[in-house]
Amino acid sequence: MANDNYEIHNLLVLSTSHITAEDADLIAAEMFPGKGGDESSLLVYCGQSAGQSFAEEVSRASGYSDAFMQAVALARRLDCRYLLLDNAGPTVDDLPTYDW
Repeated sequence: MANDNYEIHNLLVLSTSHITAEDADLIAAEMFPGKGGDESSLLVYCGQSAGQSFAEEVSRASGYSDAFMQAVALARRLDCRYLLLDNAGPTVDDLPTYDW
C-alpha cells in the first residue's frame, strides 16, 4: 500500500435498546443539531483509555442515563474508542434494555 499511516480503531456495536429514548435524543442532537433521536445508528466517541475521561464527566453532566454510561464503560473496557448504537445491533446480557 502506498500509505502506511492508516489510523484504525476498535468499535463496539450494540442495540439502541441499551439506552433510553432520552439518551438517543441527546446523542442525535449532538451529532445532527436540530434533529431528534430518530436515527437508526448513533456513533459515540468513548475516549482512549479505560479510566474515567473528560467525555464521561461531560456526559453525566449533560443528562445521559446510567444505562448509557454503562454502555460507554463496556466499550472502554473492551478497548474500543467508539460505540455504535444501532437499531439492528446486538443486545448483551450485561446491560439493561429499554423498549422504546
